[in-house]
Amino acid sequence: MNSRRKGQRGELELAQELIRLGMFARRSQQYSGAAGDADLIVRGLELHVECKRVARARVDAYTEQARTDAKGKPWAVFLRLDRSPEWLVIQPLRQWAGDSNIAHAAIEAQRSLTHGVPSETPTIPS
Repeated sequence: MNSRRKGQRGELELAQELIRLGMFARRSQQYSGAAGDADLIVRGLELHVECKRVARARVDAYTEQARTDAKGKPWAVFLRLDRSPEWLVIQPLRQWAGDSNIAHAAIEAQRSLTHGVPSETPTIPS
């Protein structure tokens, strides 16, 4: 199978997984293959999505591509290895901490221990 078709198949597969999670996702229009186009559009998600469905991961190349294509906006690489049943998400740590409900819960737990009073809105320290 050529890499273009494999990429399309991976993008469709990821879109279906996101739809199963209750989101609306679709492949972006990539007729010309213009640099900077996200692989998927996910309604309500302000994030450049780079999708990789591969035999071997080259994380440095994928993150550099996502960072460049995102042009300063938040980004994430969604990755599934051929022999793995799960999709993984790779993104900068500070971005994950700001995006993740799990990270928000951890921040809240630390604030409760440190200050004795839970705060209304967890924030990420600078």
